[in-house]
Amino acid sequence: MFKKVVLFLVLILVVGLAIMSFVFKKDLVSLFKTSNDFIANDPGVGSIKRDVEVAKDRIFTTNDPLRVTGEVENQPGKLSIKGVIRETNAQRELINLNSLKESSALNKSAALKVDDMFKKQYFEHLSPTGQGPSDLAKQANYDFVIIGENLALGNFKDDKELVDAWMASPGHRENILRNGYEEIGVAVKQGMFEGQMTWLAVQEFGTPSSSCPKPDAMLAQLLDNNKLELTKEELVINEKKAALDAFPNKNSSEYAALTTEYNSLVERYNALVGETKLKVGEYNSQAQAYNDCLQKTSTSK
Repeated sequence: MFKKVVLFLVLILVVGLAIMSFVFKKDLVSLFKTSNDFIANDPGVGSIKRDVEVAKDRIFTTNDPLRVTGEVENQPGKLSIKGVIRETNAQRELINLNSLKESSALNKSAALKVDDMFKKQYFEHLSPTGQGPSDLAKQANYDFVIIGENLALGNFKDDKELVDAWMASPGHRENILRNGYEEIGVAVKQGMFEGQMTWLAVQEFGTPSSSCPKPDAMLAQLLDNNKLELTKEELVINEKKAALDAFPNKNSSEYAALTTEYNSLVERYNALVGETKLKVGEYNSQAQAYNDCLQKTSTSK
């Protein structure tokens, strides 16, 4: 009787171990399949990209600055900043465009330009050292989304004659009547240029960056950081997967531990992928809104 009981217990133990072994193996297979599903569900870090590229700031100048020839008389006070702005806005109002606000920063930028032209004896939008309107605006601490520049050289009777001369030139006229501008700065100065006493006049047009908020720079940095982290994690995951594939005893507790670790890495990776994709969508929306605003402000009418 005792032997029968012992045999019965041994039989139960053997059957129990067999069942446990089957369940344990089944769990391992399930875990491993889950790992494969994680990888299959997401194409990886290569799929994370900003679909909308941010357009560059727009700069509007003319091919040839306005040069009016003729005898020059040394009569100071013919041109004025306020008068040029007033006459410019009068032209805009004729076609129901917004009046431009005087900007102290753009006045400074215009003054930098007129002084530089007299000092270096050139009459171009780009200086001999390579500086253009955007560089001068930055020197004057004017942060912009679009900027434009008109130049004039000659003997002008008054502010109206100067602005009328610009309006008679198609490129300068288009700049004066550009729909997207919000602000203006002016500099007028009389001095020696190419051996003659003459006037130099500068108009700087602009729309400040506050009118078209750029995509969040911190968000862009976060996306770059996340992509770097995901690249590192992807390498680790691939190494772990290779180790699992090469592991000799897939029924051992060591293999189970490696599988659990692998699944944990994949779960964390996919969570970061999901978070990053949401942030990419947010960034793309900001970039598209900025580009749409930039396009609108860039129109000439």
